[in-house]
Amino acid sequence: MQSNYIRSKFAQRDIEVLLSTEEDKLFIDKVSIAIYTDTQTEEILNKYNLKIEEYAASHPVILPCSKLSIFKPININLLDMAQLQIEEAVNRVLETNNIIP
Repeated sequence: MQSNYIRSKFAQRDIEVLLSTEEDKLFIDKVSIAIYTDTQTEEILNKYNLKIEEYAASHPVILPCSKLSIFKPININLLDMAQLQIEEAVNRVLETNNIIP
């Protein structure tokens, strides 16, 4: 969540956004690149899931990257921006076309 845009939306509601450590940012970038290039290993994905779970134990975690959503851990304290955007898009299509799910 390096973009000021997303942080500013939370700030408008007086929600403080905490960022991962610099070391973890570099690791998450490494995971993202591995997923993008389809070179991820079980080891790196396990470490990624453990890192997310570590942060989620004390705070909600926001995944702002669709690549990272592919191998996300299942965690109730995890907000997946890609999933939320897809659900909103589907709901808007249903509403616009008067389709009742």
